[in-house]
Amino acid sequence: MTPENLRYSNSALLTAGTDGLPLGDLNWYPDKKALWVTKVKESGEGGFLPKDYALSQNYPNPFNPITRIYYRLSKQEHVKIAIFNLRGQHVRTLVGGVMPAGLHSVDWDGTDETATKVSSGVYIYTMEAGSFKASKTMIYLK
Repeated sequence: MTPENLRYSNSALLTAGTDGLPLGDLNWYPDKKALWVTKVKESGEGGFLPKDYALSQNYPNPFNPITRIYYRLSKQEHVKIAIFNLRGQHVRTLVGGVMPAGLHSVDWDGTDETATKVSSGVYIYTMEAGSFKASKTMIYLK
């Protein structure tokens, strides 16, 4: 069996989103991802600086065992990103502190504050940064 070349050469993937975040995971085309992420990570140093705050949909979704959440800040701000179950019970805080302006990401491994694996199901994640508040849902599968 011959391995299939899954490289993706459509550069529109890097710029097609209206929120400045990639439309998918480019790990299978690392040289393109490195160019995009490097540009974003230089925020505040003459590079890209977001104009507003945003919370992106986690990827992958559904997920097992880990998912990544991207968020962006237009200025340094105290940020809180937390996970809740559908009953509104707090599951885990992923980010809780002052973060610089720019694009950031945080991973969640499906565990609560005590490092215990949570049940499969739908979870809500929220972001609060200054007056900005947003929430999205994600699905954890075991």
